[in-house]
Parts: sequence; structure tokens; C-alpha cells
Amino acid sequence: MTTDRPGSAPHSPAPGPHSPAGDPPQAGRGFLHRVDPLVKLGVSLVAMAVAYLAGDPAVPAFLLLAAVAVHLAGTLPHPGRALPALAAAGLLLCWFTVLFALLASADVGAGTPVALSWGPLHLHAGALRYGVLVAARIGAIAALSLLAGAGTTPEGLRTALVCRARVPYRFAHAALAGLQFVPVFRAEADHIRAAHRMRGADGGRGPLAAARRAARMLVPLLAGGIRHAERVSLAMDARGFGAHPRRTERRLPRRTLADPAYCLGALAVLATATTTGHALLSPVLPGVP
Repeated sequence: MTTDRPGSAPHSPAPGPHSPAGDPPQAGRGFLHRVDPLVKLGVSLVAMAVAYLAGDPAVPAFLLLAAVAVHLAGTLPHPGRALPALAAAGLLLCWFTVLFALLASADVGAGTPVALSWGPLHLHAGALRYGVLVAARIGAIAALSLLAGAGTTPEGLRTALVCRARVPYRFAHAALAGLQFVPVFRAEADHIRAAHRMRGADGGRGPLAAARRAARMLVPLLAGGIRHAERVSLAMDARGFGAHPRRTERRLPRRTLADPAYCLGALAVLATATTTGHALLSPVLPGVP
């Protein structure tokens, strides 16, 4: 136990991340956690529409590269985690390119020269361009989806939806409760897996053993989810959730210069992708003249 010195002012803790006067807890490093969640969501949706509607493969490819660059610069992930993820994503996009090029109809590659030849298999430049276009669209939409939630906490998204988008707090809190079920289920699955391992019911290795382990975990996970839902519903009823049309928010979202700067940067990227994206990326994209 500590006591204050005679004549000194009573000790008062400094505002921390969980005090009303302190700043809300940050989602991580980088600048993306300072951007409003709704701004990131709106910008990503507009960029997704541009990537989907563009007929030139260079446009979604440029947006894909820009989204990855902004995500890396805005969250500053650990290189040991970012590099394997980028390598796996690149291999997956290459596979999508070849797959959709082979699945393209004969009319797509008709009248175009043969770009790749492997034995009896001939891949025309038109089909390869179609594969690059579809793969770039998939990659751009996936990267922009991740960018929409980068640096955003569930609590920050709920506050932005209620205070900025005027979403009824009942729906926002219900969505937040649903998101919080994910770590609960993950922890419950880890406990069940450890209990099975202690009982010697690991089941060995291989895909069949993994399927049997997953089947054994379904019933305990379902029972744990029902118990957790009951506890959450009782806690919300005890706090009078839904009894009033409005609720007082502890922290209100603040408007900063990061929001207009993010929007202006997004407009610049979109303008560059639609105007000079073809000239910048056509020399490196296969099948794009």
C-alpha cells in the first residue's frame, strides 16, 4: 500500500486508453488507424467498382498494387508475416491467370497470335489477356476489401456506424457482438483440440484425420456457442439494451486531417489508374499489348 506525502496533492492517475479522457485504443502502427472507418470503406467500394468495370487489365492491376502498397505502409506489418503472404498471393494470382485463360471461350482468343505453346496446348494472346483481367479483378477486390478494414477495431467501426452513418445502435451492437464471437470460437476450438490431444484422440495425420477431428469438434463448439449467446443476451438485457431509442457514446469519433488526405490520395490513385495505368503496366503484364 502506498501513501501520499504530507502536503502533497492526492495522487490521480493519468488518463489512459480506458479512461473517458484518454484516447481510444489504437488498432496498430501506421497511419490507417487514424482514418475514419467509413472513409476507408467508401473509398474501397468506389475503387472496387472501378476495378470491376474496367476492361483494361492494367487498371485493376494498378489498383491491386496501390492497395497492397497502402496496406503495407499504413499498417507496418512484420516482414516475416508479410513476405510469405505476398508470395502466396502472387502464386495464387498466377494460377488464376492460367486457369481463366484456359477456361476462356474460343472467340476470346480468335484472331490473336499464340502467346504460349506447350505440346498440343496453345494459349492465344486474347485468352491470356482475359485471364490477366479476371485475375487482376479478383486480386484488386480482395486487396481493397482487406484495406477497408485495415487499422480498424470493431469498437471503432461500431462507433462510426452509430455516430456518422446513423445506423440504429441495436444493429451496430448486434454486429459487434457477432464479431466478438470469432475469437471466442477460436479459443474454444483450441481448448477442445488440447483436450482431445490429452485423451489420446488426436487421430493421426492426413486429410481424413483432420476431417474426423473437425467432426468431433462440431457438437462441443455448437454447445459452447449457444452458452456464450445466452450469456451475452442476459448481459445485454440486464443493462437495459434496447430500452431507449438512443444511447450515450463514451467516445465520439473525431475528424482529423487524415480523412480528407486519404480521400485525395485515393482520387489521385484512381485518376492515375484510369489515365496512365495502361502505359505504366502494359510492358510487364502478359498478353496486354
